[in-house]
Amino acid sequence: MATRAFLFLFFLKSLSATQLFAHGEVDPTFQIPQRLFNGPTDIVSGLNAANARIQLERYLYSEDAFHKWMGAVWGDVALVNFFNDVIFHAGLNMEVIADDKNDIQFRLVQYYYDISLLFEWNAHPNLVPYLGYRHACSHGADRAEIGRILIRSGPEIGLTAAWNPTDWDIALQYFWNQTLFGQDQDLTFDPRALTGLRAQASWRFYGPLYLHMGAGSGLAFITRGTQEVFSITAPWNDVRPVWLPSALLGLQIKPSFLDARVLGTFERVLDTGLTLTAQTVYNAALRVEFNW
Repeated sequence: MATRAFLFLFFLKSLSATQLFAHGEVDPTFQIPQRLFNGPTDIVSGLNAANARIQLERYLYSEDAFHKWMGAVWGDVALVNFFNDVIFHAGLNMEVIADDKNDIQFRLVQYYYDISLLFEWNAHPNLVPYLGYRHACSHGADRAEIGRILIRSGPEIGLTAAWNPTDWDIALQYFWNQTLFGQDQDLTFDPRALTGLRAQASWRFYGPLYLHMGAGSGLAFITRGTQEVFSITAPWNDVRPVWLPSALLGLQIKPSFLDARVLGTFERVLDTGLTLTAQTVYNAALRVEFNW
């Protein structure tokens, strides 16, 4: 089983140019899947819709010495639309962390990668359940720091709810992600499952100007392992939960062609991967992001 798990992870890592890991596990900013259901209702169609996001963060506080800057790009494409009832879509995300330990005070130290392949069901105008697979990993940048390769790969199930009362956009999302295969050199810290609930709301107070707010709460279930590469069949030894809160608040500008936000953010990161042993840290940052 260990050999098969290693080969499977090697295959996934060979695709890592497009498979990127979300640095914050329960980020309150998330796209509403209802936006992807805009295909014809009488035929199977494809490539009907897409979402994208670019963001930059300047860390104001961090419990480690590496979080000074973070940049991210993200995209989501509806590959197949089944009569506008079910969509199959792919999401790609890449994040980079930089510190200030070089001459220009901007040194890349870690990459985070995530890819998701999901089926979403347009069950109700306000409710979209989903089921799919998510591969997440992180890698050091040019050996700037002695860190660890982290991999979590497995199925995910969830539900997104969204409402649009007058002058408001409100959304909730619940998810459960189960690690099918994973990798971590720190054998005391194997993430076996992650569940979370997150919410976001935007209140229009003047023209295209909104007050945007969000919060999230997650639980990661950690066990003690026996080998660097592990699978779902590995024993659950010394199970312990790790709480992962998050929050954000700021200004949102939504003209017809763009969604721009300036936000203050707070999060707890499960494991940065930047040290030889697991490192769970609290961060606070100023974020600028653009959504399409």
